[in-house]
Amino acid sequence: MLGKISCMFLIIGFPFILLAQTAEQRPSPYANYLGVSGDFGLTTFYGDLDENSANGQWWQNNKAYQLQILRNFNALFELNGRISFGNISGHKNKESQIVLSNRYFKTKFIEYTIDASVNLLGFFTLTKRKRIGLYGKIGIGLIDFKTKLYSGVNDSLIQSLGYDGEATTEMVIPFGLKVIYHLSKSSALSFQTTSSRVSTDKLDAVSGNYNSDYYNFISIGFTYKFAHDQSLRRLFGQHPSESIKRKPGRANPSRRR
Repeated sequence: MLGKISCMFLIIGFPFILLAQTAEQRPSPYANYLGVSGDFGLTTFYGDLDENSANGQWWQNNKAYQLQILRNFNALFELNGRISFGNISGHKNKESQIVLSNRYFKTKFIEYTIDASVNLLGFFTLTKRKRIGLYGKIGIGLIDFKTKLYSGVNDSLIQSLGYDGEATTEMVIPFGLKVIYHLSKSSALSFQTTSSRVSTDKLDAVSGNYNSDYYNFISIGFTYKFAHDQSLRRLFGQHPSESIKRKPGRANPSRRR
């Protein structure tokens, strides 16, 4: 476990190295800012009970929300603190002799993560003054969840996790893509798809194949940007056109006449 966590922090820190490779240093309304964002979307489950949403009601049983605080660095790299919460569900409804058939689950969850994102367009073109960005992200965090497993025949409760006491807590590794379009210096729209690998096979209250469960979150969101910090340019040098001009004076002040 410690080795996995160390590896993840190395992955998250790697984009800082890439950040130093950015060549364009002109001021931009689309870089070097703090931001807050809110997202809304739907989840999809991948595990033992993943043929459909619970009772086929995807919109009702799989809604989720997301709040983020983010720091953008030079339009190439972002660091995010994120809270996601909502519902996940799944249904195994095929008729067979398998014990898992005709069962469904409903889960309530809260996920806390730290994500690092790299603007993939930055590998092909200078993006600091571009309105659109395509970010690949990876992170690490924790998920708290409560799950109920039901019979699809008579809707009777079969098993529950996390409802008798504290919620079940597991490590989670999210990864995904984000497309952001900057409307102005202070606002942007985004579309995200994030897959989260949960370090348990019991997110659906069923331990079948002993593999980790996954869920995907597709969302749209709005970002409010503030605290643009042009002083960050000093970390990467100045643009040649902004070089400091020498004040007029004697070429050699120490020279005596």
